[in-house]
Amino acid sequence: MIPLSEFIDRDYAYIAVVAVSIFLGGFTRKIKNVETKKLFTFLVGFTIVSAFCGAEVLHSLITIIIGTLLIKQCSNRSMPKMVFLFSFLYRIFFCLSSFFTSWRDDRNLANGIQLVLTIKMICVAYEVDDFRRRQANENAHANGHSNGVGNGFTNNHNNITTMDKHKTFPLNEEPSYFDIFCYMYCFLGIGTGPFYRYRTYHDMIFLPQHISKPLPAVDHIISRLSILTMLIIVSVGGGMLFGVKEMKSDEFYERSFFYRFFYVLPIGAIGMSRYGVIWFLSEFGFAMSGLGVYPETMKPEPGRGPTNFHDGNDDIWGKKIARGLQYSFESTRNVYIVQGLTAKTYAKTFRWWNCTVQWWLAHFIYASKLFSGKPVFIRWLAVAIVSAVWHGFKAGYYFSFVGMTYVAFAEFLLLSQVGARLNKNARVVFDLVHYLLYKAVGIGSFMTTFSLSSYSDVMRYLASVYYGIYGVATASIILSVITSVVFSMIPKETVKREKTE
Repeated sequence: MIPLSEFIDRDYAYIAVVAVSIFLGGFTRKIKNVETKKLFTFLVGFTIVSAFCGAEVLHSLITIIIGTLLIKQCSNRSMPKMVFLFSFLYRIFFCLSSFFTSWRDDRNLANGIQLVLTIKMICVAYEVDDFRRRQANENAHANGHSNGVGNGFTNNHNNITTMDKHKTFPLNEEPSYFDIFCYMYCFLGIGTGPFYRYRTYHDMIFLPQHISKPLPAVDHIISRLSILTMLIIVSVGGGMLFGVKEMKSDEFYERSFFYRFFYVLPIGAIGMSRYGVIWFLSEFGFAMSGLGVYPETMKPEPGRGPTNFHDGNDDIWGKKIARGLQYSFESTRNVYIVQGLTAKTYAKTFRWWNCTVQWWLAHFIYASKLFSGKPVFIRWLAVAIVSAVWHGFKAGYYFSFVGMTYVAFAEFLLLSQVGARLNKNARVVFDLVHYLLYKAVGIGSFMTTFSLSSYSDVMRYLASVYYGIYGVATASIILSVITSVVFSMIPKETVKREKTE
């Protein structure tokens, strides 16, 4: 089987996939029969995977078949952990296979598809586990007993904390083998994201016709076209003038230090824009299909879905459309350009980027009981390492994600130990320098190391700019420590008087 990637560049292949999603998304919304809609989303998705991956479609089949068997055949409490372990181990095998076999072809879409399938499989396993626990608890209460497995909508997973901000809209029935296969191979977001939970997919499949017909999907798309146009201009126009390929040439390193140091600015803008374009187009396909749409009163959030819900509200829409009903598409929104640009810190900028996957990481890694009680920095580091491993075994991923934690930690120290102690005039200068180095250069460096990928290319560049943002971060930590020590020796009354003046 010869994949289409042999004839189509990978970037164009992604565009083709999201174009199909937008076109067929509207058709999906019009299908009345639930089983027909499931089958249609499955067949289109499987066709896309087969067409763009060739023989490597076997990777997705192995992931889905074994993962589904574990979910359906294992009824003990360790089931979701087993699925988590299997999914990530197979993801690691998939990434490593490119080093010891010729079967892997980085030109096709198999890597992107495996990325999405890995976290979807883990998520549906925990959703099923939560459903079983709630059912067991309800049966126990009905029999006059309490088995302590959790209640209501607490999502009391055996390795997930039960903080309110991590509660999710639960399943109202356990999915069948066919349901899980359809969810995993659903053509919407396959290989491109954004990520969405099984419950979100379920609600799209069961979207009633009295809601799907008047759904303002086109209006939602039109409202976001201006930002998409800006992203396309930056991506295409900037790509004609700047590129990572230049950074791999000898001529690049003959340029001045300042040219090399600030070259990450356009690389960051171009890279972020390209991902933004793909995600925006994918979201348009979601909107056309009705995936991720909920009443605004349910206050849905990216990845997580509805946050304002209560027992017995599985009838999301009701039989009649309420006058003035407002719709929300936030469940599948993956990037917030304006909020990201205006965020004041390096760390907060990333909160508005790849938001659906960030929810997955926050829910399954950051809030995991495995790290309960651990310092925030340790949880950040755990999230960064899982993110890097999830992406693969190219050095650039580790410089980007693990390095991001180091830079964020340095920024926190700099702001709290140095910035907070400056007077108003000095703070203006400090904020400008901080924005340039951490926001602009920092974000650009993240995307640059991610794009350069190989250890030799990353290290060659970093060495030529005295390790760039990592050098800045190290200097910030040293300055913060010195400032903290010096100010600890000065009487507090003197510090307050000088800061006021």
